[in-house]
Amino acid sequence: MRGTSARAEHIDIAKGISIVLVAMFHSPLEYYFNAVVEPMALFRLPLFFVLSGVFFSWRADAGTFLRKKADALLKPYAVVLGGLLLWHWVGGGDEIGRRFWGILYGNGDTIAWVPMWFLTHLFSVYAVAFFVCRITPLRVGWAPGVGLLLCLIVVAAFGIGALYGAEITVFGRVTVVPGLPFSLDLVVITGSLFIIRPRRKVPQRK
Repeated sequence: MRGTSARAEHIDIAKGISIVLVAMFHSPLEYYFNAVVEPMALFRLPLFFVLSGVFFSWRADAGTFLRKKADALLKPYAVVLGGLLLWHWVGGGDEIGRRFWGILYGNGDTIAWVPMWFLTHLFSVYAVAFFVCRITPLRVGWAPGVGLLLCLIVVAAFGIGALYGAEITVFGRVTVVPGLPFSLDLVVITGSLFIIRPRRKVPQRK
């Protein structure tokens, strides 16, 4: 079906552009062209999550869906950061156990290569959106979706601040909470961007 294919290619190109904009932020360009790159924070990630949700489907069974997403997102995450951990260990680095648990925790404050947080978070967004769309009618259109998003941003502004940097005592030791595992505390915002789409059937490609 030519129309569907063209639409998908168009969305893929737009997603590619948003990824390039994110990569610019994590490159020397952010330093040399800060006045250009920094303002893009207003739309580069929101654009990616909105585009990612355009053809999102929750029709597969949960096991198959999560296995495919883990294969696409968590496998490269584990391979890259596992390789960096091994390199650190071979080079005589310390705190191997802490770094290993940081990889399992999987957010930007606990891993050596910060940009990789995006893979674990995107997995979280897919997983949460899958179950939300299966059990609720929250896959909404633009008008109610934007209203929902604004409400969630207000909730997140207080919730994320309460979680991030909070101090808890575990077995007599004070620990600073670096947010939730896999940046789940951000899903309230990114997930709402992801599901702002009309509930409709998408023609299958042939």
